[in-house]
Amino acid sequence: MTEDSPEAPGTTALYVYAVCRADGGPALDGVSGVARGEPVRTLPLGSLTAIVQTVRAAEFTDEAWQERLTDESELERYARAHHEVV
Repeated sequence: MTEDSPEAPGTTALYVYAVCRADGGPALDGVSGVARGEPVRTLPLGSLTAIVQTVRAAEFTDEAWQERLTDESELERYARAHHEVV
């Protein structure tokens, strides 16, 4: 495992929920998202804003997603969390 591997301890990634127009900005107070304990926030990009959350990279590798797809309750948790933000 290399230092920049998703499995390396402390490695994070940015989970993007949606991209919307920058005007007004969405209200994100009280929204928990897929990563418990990390805030859902906006990331301005010119005239657009991305709705993002910092997540543990190891939880979002291809292998982790394939495993999650076989666990209905875990898949439902992620789908509902994503939907809540969007």
